[in-house]
Amino acid sequence: MDGVIGDAAPSVSATLNYLAPESKRNRLYVALGGHLTTTEYAPTTVTITNGRPHVGDFGLDRSGFTLLSHRSRVGDFGDAGELDHIYVPEACDLVKRATGADEAPYAARVNPRASVELRTIAFFY
Repeated sequence: MDGVIGDAAPSVSATLNYLAPESKRNRLYVALGGHLTTTEYAPTTVTITNGRPHVGDFGLDRSGFTLLSHRSRVGDFGDAGELDHIYVPEACDLVKRATGADEAPYAARVNPRASVELRTIAFFY
């Protein structure tokens, strides 16, 4: 994938927050200055393996995801302005081209350097 360091590790360990089995009512309330969630999470350490050597094995219809090559014009992923004005339009355009969709609505800002408590996830549907 463009922009990825060539000597990247074949796998890394990371802790991901999965939905806890006992989490019954999952709501996220968002307001200026913060948010509140009723969701309970189960932090789980997993191994994430580099899928790039197997890019031909993935496809939206077959795997539910795909790997795409893209070089972003964003210079600083910690800059909210660049994320809003460069990354979001790039990502929406990439999703539209990959899926043939007319629109790719953007739902939340990605802040890769935020603390775990404040991190939000962008998703497209």
